[in-house]
Amino acid sequence: MPVHTLRTNLHTGEKDPRMELAVLKTIAGLLNSLGRALVVGVANDGSAVGIENDGFPNEDRLTLHLINLLEDRMGGWHAVNITRTSTITKASACWLLR
Repeated sequence: MPVHTLRTNLHTGEKDPRMELAVLKTIAGLLNSLGRALVVGVANDGSAVGIENDGFPNEDRLTLHLINLLEDRMGGWHAVNITRTSTITKASACWLLR
């Protein structure tokens, strides 16, 4: 089961712009769909993996980084879709809702 992060390549442990591009493609697909929720920091099987692998000092910085990516690459109007961060079984997660 693949686990993805916002900006860190888990194979190399380094920041990788390809990870950000993959997240943006997923968000674009989500926004073009009938409406779903995307949760960053949760694996495909629903287990919480957290956002710690991305190295953000806190959830606010992750949210700001994601908002900046959306504004820079997709247009600022998509940033309003980021609604909250929360804790899922001791692991942080950022929710993107349509």
